[in-house]
Amino acid sequence: MQSHKGESRERDELAKRLDGCRESFAPTVAAYGAPFPTESNAQSSHGRLPPTEIQKVVRQNFGRLKLCYTTSLRNNPSSGGRVEPEFVIDMDGTIATIRMQSTTVADPDMNECILRGMSSIRFPAPEGGYVTVVYPLIFSPGDQSTSSDAGTD
Repeated sequence: MQSHKGESRERDELAKRLDGCRESFAPTVAAYGAPFPTESNAQSSHGRLPPTEIQKVVRQNFGRLKLCYTTSLRNNPSSGGRVEPEFVIDMDGTIATIRMQSTTVADPDMNECILRGMSSIRFPAPEGGYVTVVYPLIFSPGDQSTSSDAGTD
C-alpha cells in the first residue's frame, strides 16, 4: 500500500513539471532548403504549406514529444530547454530529412527522441514542392516561467 502512495505522489510531481512543456507558436517555414524565409529568397520559394497547417499537425502529435520530456524528467527533474528541429516535408507529406538546428537541452537522449518523434509525423502534401521547417519547442519544469519567442532569428 505504501508504494501506491509514493507512485501517486511521483505522478503528481511529474504532472506539475510537465505543465511547463510548451510549443512555440510560429514555425519558421521556407521552401527548397532555404533555412529562413527572407525577402531575398521569398520569390524563389516553390513549395508551400501554411504555418497554421504545420502547427495543427504538430499539436495533434505533441504527445510523442511530451513523452520524450517525461522520460528525461524521470532521470533529471530539472531537465528542460529549447529545441529547434529543422525538417524537410517532402512532396507526399512525409519527413524527408530532419536534424536538430539548435538545442539548449543537455540530455542527448531527449534530443534524439524528439527527432525520432518528429520524423514519423505525416503532414499534408505541400503545394508545388517540398518545404523546410524550423519548429521551436520549449520544455521547462512547471514551476518555472516559460517564454515563447518563436519567429525571432
